[in-house]
Amino acid sequence: MSGFRPFNYFQFPPNRLSDPSFDRAAHKRLDEAWLEVTLRAADTRVVPVWRGRSLVAPGDPPGDPLKRGVAVPVDALDWKLVSDTVFLGMSGEQPHFAVDISTFEAAPGHFEPHGAFEDMRMIGSLLPNEDAALLAYAKGMLWWHERHRFCGICGSPTRSVDGGHRRLCTNEACKAEQFPRKRPGGHHAGRARQ
Repeated sequence: MSGFRPFNYFQFPPNRLSDPSFDRAAHKRLDEAWLEVTLRAADTRVVPVWRGRSLVAPGDPPGDPLKRGVAVPVDALDWKLVSDTVFLGMSGEQPHFAVDISTFEAAPGHFEPHGAFEDMRMIGSLLPNEDAALLAYAKGMLWWHERHRFCGICGSPTRSVDGGHRRLCTNEACKAEQFPRKRPGGHHAGRARQ
């Protein structure tokens, strides 16, 4: 039986929603001055999320069922639309931020040249792994912000700090901290807090 290989119960397929090539750059979250300048820099990309839907471009050639996740240049964004921002990390030398634009009743039309807002649950399997991972990360972080606007201890409003990776109670007597859940996959377990 030279070709026999026992079944390994502990071998799992890689997690599609964890991209080991994307650097979350946790150390940059603490540098408020860097974040403020970088958020408006020309090479920065933003991942817009509108009411839980992600910006997705059609496949190429037209009719191809595969789709691409879209991170648009920062100058494509109308800042009056933005309710929350989260620093996601770096793709090479390019910073990426998630932005929540859910305040608009309808999906903002000025994004139409880049793609359409779609539900990740419906099209996630049609995206390349790295696109699915980035869009899921952006959507998850913004979903967390939406649900943690008030302190679970005293009920006071919270504010976003550390590039959107921590919320802090505004009540001076409480100052409770809230953190999002760690990402799945654990590819960078040895790095600074993810």
